[in-house]
Amino acid sequence: MADGHVISITDVKDPVFAQKMIGDGFACIPDNGSVYSPVSGTITTVFPTKHAYGITTDQGLEVLIHIGIDTVSLKEDAFVTNLKSGDAIKAGDLIASVDLDILKKKKKTLV
Repeated sequence: MADGHVISITDVKDPVFAQKMIGDGFACIPDNGSVYSPVSGTITTVFPTKHAYGITTDQGLEVLIHIGIDTVSLKEDAFVTNLKSGDAIKAGDLIASVDLDILKKKKKTLV
């Protein structure tokens, strides 16, 4: 979740997401660099690049929060978080801060 507006997952310019290869969901075009958890649960994965997070809800639903498209290739510190695997999180908690200027500079979509 982020401040901005929601778009259909099928409108994302990446077939993995648009064709729902990794599941259903939604996308957001952010107004700023704050990314919040849409669910309460436990952080199960923090990717080393901090561009993606796995959360498992108390009901067992697995949720992927992925920031940007092709952002795994960024070598700069575009993403900041203090979360680690095993941390409890509540819906609305801050997951990460993203430097949108780095994404723009590297020509990465903000979706």
